[in-house]
Amino acid sequence: MKPFLFFTLSLLICPITMIGQDVHFSQTASNTLIFNPANTGNFYGSWRFGHNLRSQWKAIGQPYNTISLSFDKPFLLANRKFSAGIYLLDDKSGVIGLHKSGLLLSVASQFFILHGILRLGVQGGLFNLSYDLNGATVPIQYDHSIGAFNSDLQYFEPNLGESKLYPDINAGFAYQVLLGKYNTEIGAAVFHINRPNNSFFESNKLDMTYKGHLEINFAVGEKIRINPATYFIYMAHASNLMLGSRVELDVPRNQSRLHSIFAGTYIRTGFDRTTDAIIALIGANLFQFRIGLSYDINISELQQATHNRGAFELSIVYTGLGRKINPSMIPCFRQ
Repeated sequence: MKPFLFFTLSLLICPITMIGQDVHFSQTASNTLIFNPANTGNFYGSWRFGHNLRSQWKAIGQPYNTISLSFDKPFLLANRKFSAGIYLLDDKSGVIGLHKSGLLLSVASQFFILHGILRLGVQGGLFNLSYDLNGATVPIQYDHSIGAFNSDLQYFEPNLGESKLYPDINAGFAYQVLLGKYNTEIGAAVFHINRPNNSFFESNKLDMTYKGHLEINFAVGEKIRINPATYFIYMAHASNLMLGSRVELDVPRNQSRLHSIFAGTYIRTGFDRTTDAIIALIGANLFQFRIGLSYDINISELQQATHNRGAFELSIVYTGLGRKINPSMIPCFRQ
């Protein structure tokens, strides 16, 4: 099957979802450990450090702020390539300050199968949920004498101020193969395999989340690379699909050690719902850093309140180059 036909079919049959307590980033290619544990160690180099910062919905009140840090490193064990990684997440949402923080540890291994590379990964860790009602009100705080809510009135809601700690287990695979000049990768992952209880008030098991991706990377001439991609998630009968393409241009040798610049456009949509954002991306590879800057332009019905303002996101990935870099049979453009 031709890569482009495969890519087109995947857009038609694979839904993508992001709902519930699962945070998401627009720069998925720069934040791979939270998308698929099999991405652990999937890069050229001795080690990799990543940082993502996202701020959303500032135009309509308290913004949703998400920060992530990651570190992963490949190593040899019994003449086989393994990788290990750690992922830290901190997310604050809305006026009640719903706070989600956690740590995930991941391991992955790779196998050569059918002229390609199959990577398998597992991930596990702990998350904590909490909230802060400072600045928020509940129905019992409605003051009839003033005809408005009064945050100084006492409330008698149970469990307020409590936090919730729960374990989380994820697993995934990715398969990468060179089809002619097209470096093609397809992968899928299942999150919340253990279906943890993340409710403050009663038993409420978190639904499993299914994630997948398809990326094609190919060169046009000697200096231009094109990377069409689709990322999808499905959770609790809701879907979200992000698809688009990135173009990267190599620059001539220079004293600033700017290796390449890139730009891309993506759209975030889904099935049985409206398209909510167009994502514009720019960035550069400088020294051993890969820096990306993106903005989500809101085009949903909410644009009447946001005036098309959505989310700002910054990614910084640093790849350490040691003396020994494990060679691969497939050229990989992932940074």
